[in-house]
Amino acid sequence: AKAHMESINRAQEAPKTGTTIVACEYAGGIVIGADTRVSTGTYISNRASDKMCNLTENVVMARSGSAADTEAVAGFVRHHCAQREIELAHGETMEVKQVARILTKINYENKNANNGTGLGCYAIAAGWDEKFGAQVYSCTAGGNMIKTSWTTDGSGSTYIWGVLDSEFKE
Repeated sequence: AKAHMESINRAQEAPKTGTTIVACEYAGGIVIGADTRVSTGTYISNRASDKMCNLTENVVMARSGSAADTEAVAGFVRHHCAQREIELAHGETMEVKQVARILTKINYENKNANNGTGLGCYAIAAGWDEKFGAQVYSCTAGGNMIKTSWTTDGSGSTYIWGVLDSEFKE
């Protein structure tokens, strides 16, 4: 019984980091990553979740927050981008900033969704386009869009923010 209680105490003391997503740009492109665990409090509902998805052929979204909200937003962004790409010349892709702006606009326009709490969609939109090269945008649930050379988000991001801040070189 004593060993069982010690095990429970250690489990309660373990850090509950939740999602961690990260992206950075470099001269040749972007690096983007995410953990794979989906949890609700201390319950891990999925150990092999894909928290990244393509929004267009040149832009990837890393998702944190509500899985339902982030998947819905990604679907809407893909739909809007597909409609926009119809107007582009053959082989031309959308600019990364345009895709990030659509993502941010959907978040902002739905800030009163879910009975006034807004969407739980915290995302990174990162990619490469002919005009501006590699780009990383932090897109918050409240509708902020920040271009940066690196960013991290999710409840586990505090564990790597300091490392990125001190070690990332332009």
